[in-house]
Amino acid sequence: HNLVFSRGNNQAMGLKKKLMMQAAAAAAAEAGAADNAGESATVWTVGADDALWAVQGDLLAVDALSDSLTADLDLACSPPSSSAPHPNATADTAGTTDTTDTADAAAATASTASGKYKWTTTLDAQFSFDFKTATPKEDLGSACWGRDVVGVVRSDAGAEGVFFVQTTGGAVVLKGSKSMAPEVFSCLLGTALGIYCPQWRVIPTGSPEGKELIAGLSAKDASGRVKLNLGSLTHVLLKGFLSGQHLGELGGKRAGEVFGVGGLSENGRKRLREIGRILALDVLTNNGDRFPLIWDNRGNPGNVMMAAGLGKAVSIDSQIQPIDCAQHRPQFDAYLDKVRELVQGLKEHGDTAELLQFKRVREKLLEFTTHDVGPSGGIELQRGFLEVSNNKDQFTYVTKEKLEAWREAITSYDPPLVGTAGVDPEFVLAIWDLF
Repeated sequence: HNLVFSRGNNQAMGLKKKLMMQAAAAAAAEAGAADNAGESATVWTVGADDALWAVQGDLLAVDALSDSLTADLDLACSPPSSSAPHPNATADTAGTTDTTDTADAAAATASTASGKYKWTTTLDAQFSFDFKTATPKEDLGSACWGRDVVGVVRSDAGAEGVFFVQTTGGAVVLKGSKSMAPEVFSCLLGTALGIYCPQWRVIPTGSPEGKELIAGLSAKDASGRVKLNLGSLTHVLLKGFLSGQHLGELGGKRAGEVFGVGGLSENGRKRLREIGRILALDVLTNNGDRFPLIWDNRGNPGNVMMAAGLGKAVSIDSQIQPIDCAQHRPQFDAYLDKVRELVQGLKEHGDTAELLQFKRVREKLLEFTTHDVGPSGGIELQRGFLEVSNNKDQFTYVTKEKLEAWREAITSYDPPLVGTAGVDPEFVLAIWDLF
């Protein structure tokens, strides 16, 4: 049995290596043509017909909301010195081209075993993305992919493909997604709740810009991974780059700097309240992947990033997992009961005593970072949640009209975004009514 299993693995790995070599050859063949085309490359600017870009711009145009989103965030800031590796680098190759999957954002996710399913070649040495000094591209709505791409590096983790791209105007993140529609819907909802997520836009790969994007990146990608991972997708998600560390890479020293040593600092209280808002978003969207608040899960440290500098909490890879009340009424009612119990507990004791659900989250923070924020930290998480649930009238975008408009924008793409069936404003509003 072991021999058969080993042969199967070798065959699978051999096939993947062959595909990568074929893609690399194709990329090399196209590089010369792309270089010649660079002289006349087009500067692409987001048009008025991009419905999702317009919706996102609507949100960011609200001064009070925009100010709160970017408070305590230095977009040009380099990561603080720390013994922990940068979240986008594997533990034994920090600072090289071996990277882990951020999957949202311009940020970071869980580390993976270095070198797994990776064949190191001389091609890998041609470009190295410097995570410690990279700064984000200022204008995500305008790009010249045929001229401005300096280099590209693919994360080693994740099957969907996450690429860190250095351009002459700054760094961006490009990703494929098997659940793009739920992801962008959750990003919009998070932004409406005052949760920071790097700016993003959807690019159809069959559009003129999309074709030049894939060609321009492929010309700089000697490994052939851009074409292999993104070439067959109908859409890709372009995101702003942001330096920081996810919770699993934060480490005790950096966690102490962010949250406080020997007690919570004022900065630490603010950061925990930001995480509390992210928890409110997760409850609204039934996103049980991040923390075991009202779900039975192990949690995912890669889905919360603490930005460089003061450590602002950033939501990574948000999703919505709606429960269809018509088809799954018992499960829908059971979820509503969990939310009622949570909200009632917060209304009665949220500002004075740590609830069991939030204690579970605090214990996960300890597990992820080796730093315990204590029961007072749990209360700060609750206060962050209450900033949402106790102030619903302040979140003017969480309405049936607005959420339906978001769904209309998301479903306006042809071909359609993947996962549009998961965009369910009615589910969100049913939970919102319980807050």
